[in-house]
Amino acid sequence: MENRGSIGLAGLFLVCMECGASVSMEGVFSQDSLRGLGCKGHRPWLGEQTVDCGASPRVLQRGASNLYFPLTVSALSIPPWSDKLQELIGIRWSEVVDATRRDREVLLRHFLDSFQNNLGMTLDEVLDEIERRVAYIDNPERENLRQDEYKNLIEGKAGQPQIENTHTEFEVHQQQVPDKLIPYIAKLAKVVRLREVRALKSFTRIYEPATTDDPGRAKLCDLSLTPLNWLPAVEVRGEGVFIALNEDRVAAWEALPEVCDRARQVDEAFKKSLVGKHGEGASGEFNISARLLLLHSLSHALMKHLSLECGYETASIRERIYDKTSGSEMSGVLIYTSSSDSEGTLGGLARQAEPYLFEPIFIGALESIGWCSSDPLCINGITSTSESYNLAACHSCMLVPETSCEMFNRFLDRMMLIGSSMDGVEGYFEGVSGDSKA
Repeated sequence: MENRGSIGLAGLFLVCMECGASVSMEGVFSQDSLRGLGCKGHRPWLGEQTVDCGASPRVLQRGASNLYFPLTVSALSIPPWSDKLQELIGIRWSEVVDATRRDREVLLRHFLDSFQNNLGMTLDEVLDEIERRVAYIDNPERENLRQDEYKNLIEGKAGQPQIENTHTEFEVHQQQVPDKLIPYIAKLAKVVRLREVRALKSFTRIYEPATTDDPGRAKLCDLSLTPLNWLPAVEVRGEGVFIALNEDRVAAWEALPEVCDRARQVDEAFKKSLVGKHGEGASGEFNISARLLLLHSLSHALMKHLSLECGYETASIRERIYDKTSGSEMSGVLIYTSSSDSEGTLGGLARQAEPYLFEPIFIGALESIGWCSSDPLCINGITSTSESYNLAACHSCMLVPETSCEMFNRFLDRMMLIGSSMDGVEGYFEGVSGDSKA
């Protein structure tokens, strides 16, 4: 290949070394540019084995963002799965679950000294506790993981049978909500210790999955040649701050016509994009609600401001959003940092949940987004024209590093927090700070 001096692919040519003929590479990135060339079915991440494939390949840049879309899932270790008993059983848990009580007794007899020394439990007591946990797993009415996490975060204790004073991976201390924030916030908690497990389920090429449960037009790639009963995963430990909003106030606020209209704009744009990429029926049951925009925007505002106060870089702080799209009526945000090394356990972030520290941080976060250096373009949504999933949001006020956001910096609108007198939109936290509407 030689460059004839032009800038861009229109000036690039493939040159034959034998006869000297050349072919322009203009349009090489179009979908049908390699029509007629067959795929050889090589999957290098699985070894040398190939598969039969009659599709035509496409040209992508080596560093293109659509070359690889990981499909990951994550969960927090919560009671009763975060205690010392679970840690002692460890990798034998899958064997224990499938065994009878008599077989469990044989499997665990070797650990009897550990149970007695670390837990003060006899083998029969351990077997009884295991049976309670297995019954909980088998319960058809068991709620989803996000709901279980939310319950433990707002209660600071497990909603299921547990062994007292033995939890090593989950520690939550409820805090007094500052007086000025009581009308808006129902719960404030210091998450002193948490453990998160992140697993890779699959990945896709070219097309991003429609949702975590529906690949849509995308094809899920195998991670192994034969099906396995495990997934590659990493566990990280950290700390954080949890906030749950006043459910009654949220329900009343999200029913306001102006608020519903803004949420509907984002929801329609999102569904239109999914249909364009994946075809009819790809939108599933995932809806962009005013509650989701509120919680997600609040999370980003807090992450950016907390990074200035607690010493962590914004890229090392993450979010977990708890809203009713997760399966039930929830309205919470967990801001946390986690790492496979000691960075996630320094205590600087969890300490910000102390009431005397949290109130100025929270008010400061709202005041920092009251005005944006890109206003009035930002507040009117003009800077988000290329990203139709956002309204009043840009890099100057709301966007954070991609590694910090669960939703790839989408579904953001700071007007949901502070409101706008010009648009007649009432912000949920309007009146918390001394600033007037944007």
